[in-house]
Amino acid sequence: MRIDLSWSDFKTKVANKGLSMQYRVKDSDYEIWANENGDDYVCYIAIVDPASTDQTDFENNYKNSINKSSFRYRPMFWKSNTEVDISQSNDTTIADIDVDGKLSAISAVFSKDDIDFVLVIDGTETLRINLDELGDDYELNDIDFPIKTNSNRKQIMIKFQQPVDVTSNITIKAKKTVSRTCEFLAGMIVYDKKVV
Repeated sequence: MRIDLSWSDFKTKVANKGLSMQYRVKDSDYEIWANENGDDYVCYIAIVDPASTDQTDFENNYKNSINKSSFRYRPMFWKSNTEVDISQSNDTTIADIDVDGKLSAISAVFSKDDIDFVLVIDGTETLRINLDELGDDYELNDIDFPIKTNSNRKQIMIKFQQPVDVTSNITIKAKKTVSRTCEFLAGMIVYDKKVV
């Protein structure tokens, strides 16, 4: 049976019964629902500009944390052994892949260690580090994660202890810091793609 509720009543019902919320955008509304033994509790919030109090509450406090059970992840990877000349004047894009999911690990091999390695997640530069000056650990948004290199610092390997959320794309870039020839030789990105 379908039971329509206001946003306030819906939140109370879901909290009191410990139900899982789901939502979708339908026409110009958020359709939000929860199921209990065949009963569907349903709430609609209009998507308007400026946002209503209910819309703001939903978008700020619920939208990003619900729909957890409506998708799964598929392990994926990108790999390349195509040599790419690295520029000294601009960042050279090595990989640019569309991802809605979680980033787990990255590995890249270069012909020299005079490289700034750049990781861009969802259009934001997240990491820029020089391979020649690389230490053993690095901190990203208050999360420590190990970065390993081989003995001559020509390969970088990053394994995130907790996968990093990605909503649109992962880009790997590099820029050489000296004038001598430097190339990207091979690399891999390991990620989990969200599957609806």
